[in-house]
Amino acid sequence: ELISSTVVLRTNLKVKSDDFCRELIKKYDTLLVPGSVYGLENYFRIGLGAKPEIFQAGLKNLEKFVKNYAQ
Repeated sequence: ELISSTVVLRTNLKVKSDDFCRELIKKYDTLLVPGSVYGLENYFRIGLGAKPEIFQAGLKNLEKFVKNYAQ
């Protein structure tokens, strides 16, 4: 049984949240919900309802993406 929850995080990157999330999906097949959906630009939502191994892979993809994006 999976228990689902969400986290909303703020980014300091100079990019719109929908562009950030769209590019993450395209490059790493990892889904975040852009904060702009909720009127919160520069934020994104992470769903915590995936199996642990899928969630960990998603976090690793996010880390790689942010490191490359910030350069």
